[in-house]
Amino acid sequence: CEIIQELDRHLDALLQLDPPPPSEEQWNDTQALVRLQDHADVLAESVRIEKLYIWPVYVALRRRLYDAGFLRRGEDTLTLAGRLGAGLLATEDPITLVAAWTSNVLPRAPLSHFVASLTPFLAPWRAGQEPSSDALLQQTYARLCQMQHEIWKGDEVDFKVGSWMLEPMRLWMEGASVRQLTEETDISVGHACKEIQRTGELLRQMEASAEFAGDEKLRALCAAARARLMRGLPFVPSLYLRA
Repeated sequence: CEIIQELDRHLDALLQLDPPPPSEEQWNDTQALVRLQDHADVLAESVRIEKLYIWPVYVALRRRLYDAGFLRRGEDTLTLAGRLGAGLLATEDPITLVAAWTSNVLPRAPLSHFVASLTPFLAPWRAGQEPSSDALLQQTYARLCQMQHEIWKGDEVDFKVGSWMLEPMRLWMEGASVRQLTEETDISVGHACKEIQRTGELLRQMEASAEFAGDEKLRALCAAARARLMRGLPFVPSLYLRA
């Protein structure tokens, strides 16, 4: 009790003291520290990730990945669809492509229809594009258009799926030559070779992604498709690249 009383007396004495005013140097140092802290606060606010110009795009894409079933909510880990789509760099719209596969919109057979149905993701819509004469492919294309619009809600303008490679690719997968493609469709030799090569690369990526995701059916289908696709003029080594 005496100790507490003694402490109270000391505290009262301290409270009654009149501290001396700060020196000019102390005052200037304090002001400098306050200004430095203000600058640090402004800098920290300016470099927040939410301030980046691309932040709204990131938020929108992340929400779309959730909606499409590519990410698990609350965990931000990849689902089966997410693992399939992660390695598809050949197309600008892997989300719709994976959704078309997992929802059985892409035909599994015949092989020519499966591969032709991939071309809308590589050869985007263009004015005056020719439809396929094959009713199944046209039906598949219509469903792809609908699915893409439902996923992207109008934001697919720059990579809207196209139909102009459906018929050439179907013919190629059925054994036609590049000359036959140019005679029976309006595609040029250069475009035909380029699009066939790009489709081969997409199939390679899909095969690797399917193996990573554990989708054996898709992996085997892509492997069989590549074996049939990679032939003829599009895959002849260029004379200009030879040593």
